[in-house]
Amino acid sequence: MLLRPADFNAAYTALPTSGGSRGDFYCAALDESDLTLTGEAQSPNFTTTGEYVASTASVYRSRSDATTSWKRGTSAVGQQCLRAGVRAELRSSATRLVSFGRIAFPRRGDRSVAYRATASQQGIRIYVDVVAIQLSRSQAAVIYISALAPPPSGELRRLTALVANRAAAAMRGS
Repeated sequence: MLLRPADFNAAYTALPTSGGSRGDFYCAALDESDLTLTGEAQSPNFTTTGEYVASTASVYRSRSDATTSWKRGTSAVGQQCLRAGVRAELRSSATRLVSFGRIAFPRRGDRSVAYRATASQQGIRIYVDVVAIQLSRSQAAVIYISALAPPPSGELRRLTALVANRAAAAMRGS
């Protein structure tokens, strides 16, 4: 399901990930201790001048577990938790969160949602787009960070289509 080096042009460098695909912050609204996660992975970090792209994937024991996780994460309380987590992550790098909210994006998988965080670091705008997808008992996300201007919408659409198609192939028969 994850993005691969072949998905990018030669200007991008693939760097190993550091840690798991889940954030380090805890929020009770996003607690999944009652759900069974059977697999989790993160792509390399793909970077070029002023841009960073990564993807994550999670597979749950059942479609019901995946849907429960999805509903928690996309609820109003879940979105508040995500905003707080983004704010805390940015603060650790002396970056200030300016705005966070849903953005329009084409549907991918059974369910999808897109968010944009806009931040500022020493007067430079930084845009963080996250597109999350649920397909069957899997969830995947593409994270695209860009300095100065929002991530190119055509490129974000292309990358999320690749991830959604790979999720569909992986979940065939699930």
